[in-house]
Amino acid sequence: MAKLIDARQIAWRRDGADWVLYAGRRRFGRVWPDSRYPGMWRSTLANGRPSDMANITWAKNAVFVAAERELQWSTRNEAA
Repeated sequence: MAKLIDARQIAWRRDGADWVLYAGRRRFGRVWPDSRYPGMWRSTLANGRPSDMANITWAKNAVFVAAERELQWSTRNEAA
């Protein structure tokens, strides 16, 4: 049986000026302030490159959606 992650275990934590998304002890992504444009943020894409600039809400949402997709994929594969 696949182990589901409790939604209460998913949390954003600060790491200096950055925000990091964790599910339990598993780290999913990072959002950091853009060095050139104040108030704009970037996240890491699946291939390791930085994303386009976005406000913090959109940047965090992009990381969260990618983490959600990865959790769903791993849950389906463990159940199979």
